[in-house]
Order: sequence, then C-alpha cells, then structure tokens
Amino acid sequence: MTQRLFEWFDRVKNPSKGRPIGFVNEYWDGVVEHYEGFQVLQAKLVSLGLDASNKAVARHLSMSLLDDVLVAAGGVENAVERLRDVKSRIVTWVEENNVEPDSDRDLGIAFDGTVDAWYSLVDALVWGRTFYERLERRRSPQAPTARRNQGLVPAIATTGLEKRANELLRDLRHGPIGEMRTVTNFTLHSAMPQNPLSGARLTPSGQIVLPFPDEVNEWVGHWHLFEWSNGRDGFNVVEEMWSSVQFFMDELLDAFEQHDPQVRITSTVVASETTS
Repeated sequence: MTQRLFEWFDRVKNPSKGRPIGFVNEYWDGVVEHYEGFQVLQAKLVSLGLDASNKAVARHLSMSLLDDVLVAAGGVENAVERLRDVKSRIVTWVEENNVEPDSDRDLGIAFDGTVDAWYSLVDALVWGRTFYERLERRRSPQAPTARRNQGLVPAIATTGLEKRANELLRDLRHGPIGEMRTVTNFTLHSAMPQNPLSGARLTPSGQIVLPFPDEVNEWVGHWHLFEWSNGRDGFNVVEEMWSSVQFFMDELLDAFEQHDPQVRITSTVVASETTS
C-alpha cells in the first residue's frame, strides 16, 4: 500500500484551509511563452472552442506539475515496498532451506526471488530519477522562448516558496537522489549495476544484501568501471533514497502551505481596508 502517496494527495486535495495546495494561479509562472509546447496546446484549445487565452494556457501547463511529482514519489514508494516484500521472501527462502552464514565469507543466494529483487531495485532507481526530472526538467533547446527549465520548481512564482523549493532541490541533488541519477542513467542506456541472475549475498553476520557499486559522481561508460570496495548494499541504498524523497515532499508541502499567495492577498486586502 502506497501510504505516503495517499497522505500527500490527501494533503494537497483536501487541505484544512479548504483550497487545494497549488490551486491558485499566483503560485505559478503566468508567462505562457515560458512553457514548452504552449503554441500546440493553444491551437488545440482553439480547435475545441475552449478558452485559449495566454492565462488559460499557462494554467493548463502548470496545474498538473505538483500532481505529476506526487505520482513519481508514489512510484518510488511502490518499488520500495515491492523490494521490501522480495527481501522478506529471500529471508524466508534462506530459513526454509537451512542456509547458514559462513563465518569467513559471503555466500551467494540465487533463485527467482533474487531476480525479482534486482528488477525491483532498478524500478526504484528509475522512479527516483523520474521524481527528480519532474522537479527540474531541463528545457529543450528547440523551445527558445521557454528560457527556463520546465519542472515543478522552475515554474513556481511565489517568492518565498520559490526560494525554499530551490533550497530543497539543491539538497536533493547533492544527496542519494543525485548520485542515483548517474547509476540510473547508466542502467537505462547501458546495463544494470549487476546482472539480475547474479543473486544476493548472505554475509557472515547473517544479513541479506544486494551488492551495489561504490558512490559515483561522474559519468560511467561501462560496468567494469564501477568500484566495489565499500561493501554497499542495494537494499540500504534504496531506503536512503526513499527517505530523501519523503523529506523533500514533506518539506515542499509545508512550504506551499506557508506561502499560500491567496492568503497573503486576502491579508493585504484586509489590512488595506482596516487602514482606510
């Protein structure tokens, strides 16, 4: 069950203030030319006889940005839950087959459960990369009027919220998600960090681990270039990545609530009326 996904969506769509988070236009960049593909959408709206004003088009292009990020965060959660379930299956398999740890070395474990573990791990990495891309997404050079990146964070126009969102994005970039982007790009375009048939390892202490490469901070052209000296565990790597996603989402939604532009507009109007 993707519990955090449901919690975040409930918080966004059913807030205590009665207005969905990110709903009002003042949150977002209203310059339609800053969005890729605005001309195509504008023409589509015209053909349908719908409001095709610049304001309406900008609203269409910004209204789902937060939802799309939440869905990607839910993708990470879903993959993490599946990986946890698979790890439990591996532990059960070890117990049922009376496999005892060796005091001197890791033991290899390979059956269909370990194959599922590697694919679930990669699913988590891919969703983690997707999560980050939906936050930043670099603009296409074929869209010269865009002038900014196209993800959620660059589209935020509320000053205090924009500052906090960029701080959170910077921290995310320098944490587990940032590193995993390098590994995930390699996985998508070349090969998995480990062959899914390579299995898992049972350590002398009785831990089940998925051997994972040492930290990488630059482009990797071949899996032979990975280093394996630090004994990293893929299960732990994914849990760390998931923790960073949860922290980001909780803090981001806090920031949205604290910098609600409609609340500030209302407060300004009330103050003005009181003064007059």
